[in-house]
Amino acid sequence: MGLAARAELDRLRGDCRGAIAEAERAVASLERAYDAAHPELVAPLVVVGRCAFALGRPAAAQAPLERALLLRVSLGGRPADLHDLVDLVARARTP
Repeated sequence: MGLAARAELDRLRGDCRGAIAEAERAVASLERAYDAAHPELVAPLVVVGRCAFALGRPAAAQAPLERALLLRVSLGGRPADLHDLVDLVARARTP
């Protein structure tokens, strides 16, 4: 199982600290393997953002969610994902 998938499983199990650690490792690994604008980066970036919210740190959610949104808009993806990301970014920007 890949790091991004493990991060999502940790998030779903309620282990957001572990999920963030796994997701950040996934991002670093994917950037080394591909580049900083690869579509596979969206999922672990969203995990970081969702977990930052869950841990009460919306300001920490903003950068990874905005990056995920930029990648999703630039590279395409499912419309439902895009709508969800727009909502998450708006929440992160709201004080």
